This record gives sequence, C-alpha cells and structure tokens, in this order.
Amino acid sequence: MGKENKSYRLLVVEDNLGDFILLEEYFKQSQLPIEKIFHAEKMAEVPALIKENVFDIALLDLTLPDSAGVDSVITLDRLLPDTPIVLFSGLATVQIAIECISLGAQDYMI
Repeated sequence: MGKENKSYRLLVVEDNLGDFILLEEYFKQSQLPIEKIFHAEKMAEVPALIKENVFDIALLDLTLPDSAGVDSVITLDRLLPDTPIVLFSGLATVQIAIECISLGAQDYMI
C-alpha cells in the first residue's frame, strides 16, 4: 500500500488583500501539498464558493466588512459543518478565542 498523496483545498476568508497574499506566501513556503487556495473578502461571498467547491480547511479572519467575531464563526460553521475552521485576528483576546472554539472553531491564531 502506497502513501496517500493528498493535496488540500483551502478557503481563506480575509478582507485585507495584503494579509491574504502574506498567508498565501506562507503556505507556499511551507511546502504543504496545497491544490488550491480560494479567497473570499466578505462572508457574503462564501456561499457561492461552497456551491462549486469542497474545502479541507477554512481560515477565517474575525474582522470582516459584513461579519465580525463570534457571528462569523457561527455563520461559517453553519455553511461548512464538516470543515475545520481556524481563526486568525490581530485584535483577539483569550476570552474571544475560547468562545469561538466552543462555537465550532478548531484553532485560533493571533
């Protein structure tokens, strides 16, 4: 039996283009087998992406133009109930991180 060569499809929900590009570069440098990185700048763009794609992981910024904080986690968890969600934000506290994880996020990066 050979080793499975899985490549990953990521969804990044991030309104700051510079932050998205930086995150994309980090993934390229990591040499993880990334098939494709999809980008949504607003939560409103996510349903259309979900209709046509399957994601292995979703990365979510907690400060979006049309959604913020725990509301973003709740919304994305409803849209992608079987997809791990990793949160990231520069404005976070431990309390917000714990609350978001209790609502369905798998991890949190500041």
